[in-house]
Amino acid sequence: MEQFSFNQGNATIRTLKEPPKKKNKLNTDRVLFLALLFIVGLYGAFKLYKGIAIIEIDGMVTMEKLEVHFTDDIRINSMYVEEGATIQKGDTLFRYLNQYFENDGASYSNIVSNKERINREILGLTRQLNEKRTERQILQNRLAEEQKELEKTRELVALAALTKGSFDDQQRIMVNTQDDLDLVKEEIRFLIRHIDQLTRLKREYSISASFGGNSVQKRLYIAPTDGIIGRIAVNENEVCYEGDQVMAIHQPEKVRIQAYFTQEESDKVEVGRIVTLEFPDGTKQKGIIDKFYVSTYELPPEFQKKYEPTERSILADIVPVNKEDLEGWKQFYKMSVKVSLGRFN
Repeated sequence: MEQFSFNQGNATIRTLKEPPKKKNKLNTDRVLFLALLFIVGLYGAFKLYKGIAIIEIDGMVTMEKLEVHFTDDIRINSMYVEEGATIQKGDTLFRYLNQYFENDGASYSNIVSNKERINREILGLTRQLNEKRTERQILQNRLAEEQKELEKTRELVALAALTKGSFDDQQRIMVNTQDDLDLVKEEIRFLIRHIDQLTRLKREYSISASFGGNSVQKRLYIAPTDGIIGRIAVNENEVCYEGDQVMAIHQPEKVRIQAYFTQEESDKVEVGRIVTLEFPDGTKQKGIIDKFYVSTYELPPEFQKKYEPTERSILADIVPVNKEDLEGWKQFYKMSVKVSLGRFN
């Protein structure tokens, strides 16, 4: 049998190096997509938060102004101020002529005729004044009765004999009656002023008649308050007809922002509440609700949505928390302002 032997030398194992794996390149499209998705999600979360937690409404920077009107036709002889001029109480603003005395040779018969017309107007206004005074007394009596009824309702609600809704209904009735009473009082004040003006004019007619109709009634209009002259609607030698505006006197120290709250947000309108104001130039400041009005008001045309029914809102006056900010508000006169406040604060 043939013999054989194994090779007992060292075995050699050969290995092959694997080729290096190429690193994956950064997927730019995926990164951009994720970044865009993150931004959209963040924006959506921000808008959702603002919609739920923040109330944003429109406001407008306004200032108190005095409108100069006359109850008779007048002609402006001389205008002593220009638009934008700063005036003080007691300054002479313009000289005017009562149109009834426009001609030095106004006939005696015309003066007598005008005097009779004024007598008729005074008689009619006096009749209206008496009616309004009677209406005022009726409303005052009704308000007193409603106040007693409100107290009775309050006691019955405390005893659980009536619901709180009955008390709220009675309160609304009282508010409506008070609004009617305030309106009647304002009408009475207007009628009294008008009668006084006509009485003075009647006295002037009597003086003119005593001179045979040759009295020229030239007068000076004296500024009743400090302020800045706004728009002048009538120029020299022009006629300003009864009820038309001659000029406006703005009072810049009484600047405020009027904010228009929807009726659904009426529970958020509280005197003393702090709000955030964003002005047209992007600056933000703090304001405080100074007062609000019981009656509702129509939105200004610039805030009213087109092709939608006219909305009525609750009007609130906002003043600055820091009085130093008041000066900066003046430059935004008649401009819109964004007013925001927390819904759950």
